[in-house]
Amino acid sequence: MFRSSLLRPALTALTSATAIVGGVFLVQNNPASCNKDKHKFLYSWGSNCFGQLGLGGEKNQISPQLIEHLEHQSATSVFARDNNSATIVNNKVWTFGSGAHGILGHGNSMDQPNQSAPRVVKLNKDATSVAVGTFHMLALTAGGKVFSWGRNNAGQLGFEMSGSHGEPQAVDIKEDVIALAAGRQHSLALTKQGQVYSFGNGRDGQLGNGDKTTRKTPTLINELKDVISIACGRDSSFALTKEGKLYSWGRDDYGQLAQGRSQRFTTRPRLVESLNNEKIASIAFGEYHGVAVTDDGRIFSWGKNASGQCGNGTTNNVSQPIQIEALEGIVIKSAACGNAHTAAITVDNELWKWGSGRSGELGRGSAVESNAAYRATPLKVKFVGDQKVVQIALGNEHCVAIIE
Repeated sequence: MFRSSLLRPALTALTSATAIVGGVFLVQNNPASCNKDKHKFLYSWGSNCFGQLGLGGEKNQISPQLIEHLEHQSATSVFARDNNSATIVNNKVWTFGSGAHGILGHGNSMDQPNQSAPRVVKLNKDATSVAVGTFHMLALTAGGKVFSWGRNNAGQLGFEMSGSHGEPQAVDIKEDVIALAAGRQHSLALTKQGQVYSFGNGRDGQLGNGDKTTRKTPTLINELKDVISIACGRDSSFALTKEGKLYSWGRDDYGQLAQGRSQRFTTRPRLVESLNNEKIASIAFGEYHGVAVTDDGRIFSWGKNASGQCGNGTTNNVSQPIQIEALEGIVIKSAACGNAHTAAITVDNELWKWGSGRSGELGRGSAVESNAAYRATPLKVKFVGDQKVVQIALGNEHCVAIIE
């Protein structure tokens, strides 16, 4: 790859070990202290067995590393799930990671090679957002249109034709779409009017239509109105309304619906009553656990907690949302969930991580957890200098972040 010391900012990959200062793990290098133009760089760390870190190899990384392939281009947003990652740079979708079932969108073959460096998807439209599922992806264009690619065994791509599709295909939704979400075999689309469409596998009630029917084309969820945000777990779904109320539906093995595990399957959207007195500003969901951030910056968690991903100091599953006490007094503005790890970004753009760390996904450098270890309370990952974490996305055991 072409390298130029004139173009390269005072930003180096974080290859040195971390140090512990006052209980905080500090990344020793100073990647952006001289960055005056607020260029947004991509960093990644954790498991890299499929190239999902985008670093050009498949070696795990125990501390954040600069994705050099895109270092001279400013990233807008990042997305991840399972063993895949995506980013939007210059209104184009770039993907990297596992190539199974055409999920990377780089061709028509059923199983594409793993992609260890970011590669652009030939969408031919300006993109604003991406949703990454287990074996499929969806992209939202600037004009409010939806495209999908990857595996379509259950209709999760939003059209009838089954099989795997390695190139973007248009999804027929008549209204303008403003947000997307994807689970293992289902998808959600949020329209400008605040309505939600679902499609894909419905056997666990995750489509929210009152039954367990699989639907291969987008179907309106009639019960939902005035929705501003959506999220998908593995086989569960969530919607946040403009009044700050959270609804959930689908499968509930570990308490991931935040309904107290009153029933294993919920086939229609149901209000999360335990948060009814809170005004929720944003939500995030991993495979089996979720978090909600309130309008005053508090964070609640629930669901599977075997690796401490709920951040409450235990490994007991949580069926009702509880506030993360370790972050009380710290104003959180956004959060993200992976398979068994969680991240939160403060109003000062500081990063906190907790949960599983066996592949380095907590970003602790030489202090990486053993295969059996975890961190059940939040840990601040501090970058030396003035660089800020703008956004983060979590996969199975990896992280991709935008830092400026």
